[in-house]
Amino acid sequence: PIVGDALVGPLERAYPPLREGAPNPAVGYVVVLGSGYTPRDSIPVTAALDQTGLARIVEGIRLMRRLGIGKLVLSGGAPPGHGRPAVGYAELARGLGVPASSLVILDQAQNTMDEARAVRELLGDDSFILVTSAVHMSRAVRAMQRVGAHPIPAPTGQSVVDSAVLWKNLLPDSSGLQKVEAALHEYLGLAALVAGID
Repeated sequence: PIVGDALVGPLERAYPPLREGAPNPAVGYVVVLGSGYTPRDSIPVTAALDQTGLARIVEGIRLMRRLGIGKLVLSGGAPPGHGRPAVGYAELARGLGVPASSLVILDQAQNTMDEARAVRELLGDDSFILVTSAVHMSRAVRAMQRVGAHPIPAPTGQSVVDSAVLWKNLLPDSSGLQKVEAALHEYLGLAALVAGID
């Protein structure tokens, strides 16, 4: 865990969350990036969305309501035969009382760069609040800026919440390995963007 926190921490601290009491940004859209979604008839949508996606969509809805923003853009596609996260997000949002008329579904993009292009095509030069995982925000912002979009970062799902080194952080566990994997994925993605690779 201590290695995972050391790798993930700088990514998660790159952008602070939108704070209560801060001036409201003058935007008309909250954009939520996709994550995992595995729908089945035997489970509710809250179980079909992975933990990362659940944190993202709940934060998107919360910000939409708190800031009085009229449109929620839900992103995330999947290969044929797989659940599209944008569709799962929309089902959950409607279930939580968001009117269907407030939802915009972008369910074709299967990676961050394609999501950035789809958002740019939809919103043009308009600024928007971008909701994704804190560990993913640096790469998502860079991808958005690369295509000319104007995100206002609103990270969520932070996994490094305490900077103190506790004895339990010195013991190996699977959560530490998951953090290392997530961090390496993001650092490689950032390196690809810097190198001009989609």
